[in-house]
Amino acid sequence: MPHMAHRILIADPNKTVRLAAQMIFAKSPDVILATAINSFDALNKMHLLKPVFTLMDAELAHQLCTNLSRTPCPVVVLRKPFSTVDLVAQVREALSSLIPQSQNQSYPTEASENNV
Repeated sequence: MPHMAHRILIADPNKTVRLAAQMIFAKSPDVILATAINSFDALNKMHLLKPVFTLMDAELAHQLCTNLSRTPCPVVVLRKPFSTVDLVAQVREALSSLIPQSQNQSYPTEASENNV
């Protein structure tokens, strides 16, 4: 049975963080990663793309959650600074808590330890 890729949104004002996340998951067939630069952009993309969850910079998450009684998808605060391994682990943790184990797939394992 073919598996479906999980759509994830990462929202961070730092271009380097967004690009690093895109590079980390570029070759993963199990993750479709979209990015947002601010809370307004993130909210629009949450409605449009319907991600499984949004991984957000702490400040953006605070802005978004302060102004909304309910977010369109779960919001997970991005732990920083992070290495490639840390980011993959955080995505795995979030997916395992939000999606039944039978639907979880593999993620990049050849990750280096570069901090972003």
